Amino acid sequence: MRCSPDELVADAVQLFRSAGVEVRSQIVGSAGRAAEAILDAADQNEADVLVAGWHPRHTFGGLLEKSVGQKLAERANRPVLLVP
Repeated sequence: MRCSPDELVADAVQLFRSAGVEVRSQIVGSAGRAAEAILDAADQNEADVLVAGWHPRHTFGGLLEKSVGQKLAERANRPVLLVP
């Protein structure tokens, strides 16, 4: 059974908090520029680290396209944890 993004984030936040980690979460997105929207939100909130899901993306014809997580890892000025 698949969970909604909100449920996944809530579960992750609860897990981190139960381990004593201070966590703030925000679901951010913008069609076609999700990585940029996430990086902007990270700057505005002075985030220490970004945690994002990662999976390879394939376009029509089998070409590999960068995922949002990969773009974050390349462009962020803070640590990025990519979770498969």
